[in-house]
Amino acid sequence: MNIYSLIPASRADARWYSWLAWALFGNDEDGACGERSGVPTYGTTIPEADRVTWRQFARWQARNPAANLFVHALAWVRPEQLVLYEAPPARWWVSHPPINWAAFTPNPQIVVAVLPPFISWRVAGWEGYLGWRCGGELGACFRRA
Repeated sequence: MNIYSLIPASRADARWYSWLAWALFGNDEDGACGERSGVPTYGTTIPEADRVTWRQFARWQARNPAANLFVHALAWVRPEQLVLYEAPPARWWVSHPPINWAAFTPNPQIVVAVLPPFISWRVAGWEGYLGWRCGGELGACFRRA
């Protein structure tokens, strides 16, 4: 059974009875399996035959759960980020526009945001994040830097 027979490919394809599936499991930007993303081991970086599979769907959903729900339905994107702590430079309780966590180049680095909830780190050859990214998506990542 094709994934897109159960989950609408876009908001325009969602009907009243399929809207919840679209909100919880769809991803208008990258596809429900990440097939349109440029993320390594997903999307355009793997053979076309392997892009839309139940395995890729499960992996992508674990990485980006409920993307449409937070970005489109609830509009979780926030203009300001309240940060409990970030380093470098070491700063407590600052507010600024959300920053792309990967844009930080120093090693080590850490960001702990309160609103929206988010933590990212890069230390000892490892990096990762957990929480709502700057685009409003809920996500998690842990990998070698």
